[in-house]
Amino acid sequence: METVTAVEDPLNATSAEDGGNSSAYIDYDAEQSVQIYFWGELATALVVYGLTFVIGFIGNVLILVAITGNRRMKSVTNTFLASLATADLTLICLCIPVK
Repeated sequence: METVTAVEDPLNATSAEDGGNSSAYIDYDAEQSVQIYFWGELATALVVYGLTFVIGFIGNVLILVAITGNRRMKSVTNTFLASLATADLTLICLCIPVK
């Protein structure tokens, strides 16, 4: 008669002794997780996203300040541009940090 040994799955983290009903905690090592990333490959994306965030944020805030601060700038077209700047600013603040 053959005996079957259970293979331990580190992602599932179940114990073979109790039939796989209880789960154990997987140790998390912050230093090891930092070493997993290839920072040389991520540097380009970080710089591009960082520049996009900074330039987009500053540009849209300057548009809103110029339109709301100057009385002559309050026309229908500029109100539309202020609306677009507000939408773009919301998109930049909510979506780019998630990336």
